[in-house]
Amino acid sequence: MRAADRPKEDLRQLQMIYQMADVAMNPRQTVGTIIGRPLEFYFGMRGRERDKRVAELLDEIEMGKGFVELSGGQKQRVCIARLLAAKPKLIICDEVLGTRPAGRQWHPEAAARAAEGRKRRLSVHHP
Repeated sequence: MRAADRPKEDLRQLQMIYQMADVAMNPRQTVGTIIGRPLEFYFGMRGRERDKRVAELLDEIEMGKGFVELSGGQKQRVCIARLLAAKPKLIICDEVLGTRPAGRQWHPEAAARAAEGRKRRLSVHHP
């Protein structure tokens, strides 16, 4: 079955964090638009309600405000926030540590902390 043919709820419940955040994001869209898209698509959020939830998600991923050009790690965090916005039941991670700069304290494990209480974890590593 093609993704386009699947029910919206099935798409919402299974989300993926891609290894290369650059190709998972549209560079012409703002961070708010990227994170807000699943809020609009899955939950019908608009306006202030959507903006408030986007701000909460930015706090969850420790992005805050005032960023202009995003680093690779920040792009990865935006993708994680977009994923968390959908409130998935299952999160698939495609080598999300691959774009993390050496020495950074924040990493995608924060996604697991942010999703605490609504997730189960299965880790599969391949050589």
